[in-house]
Amino acid sequence: MVRDVYQRKIYALMRMNLAVARMKKTTNDMERAKALSWLNAWLAASGLRQFKLESGYRKTPPLKSSGKCP
Repeated sequence: MVRDVYQRKIYALMRMNLAVARMKKTTNDMERAKALSWLNAWLAASGLRQFKLESGYRKTPPLKSSGKCP
């Protein structure tokens, strides 16, 4: 039996989900790095696009508004 494209994508997403779960459970940095590498491998196999945030995007505090419109 030959798998079609969608079955392969679903399998890759399922394995990626398992890698995320394993990465969340572990406390060892070595195991976390290994899970992250598998996560990236299955992400590439699934064909999903990665959107990268700008550097420092999450570190900047939100702007405070005065409540007045200019």
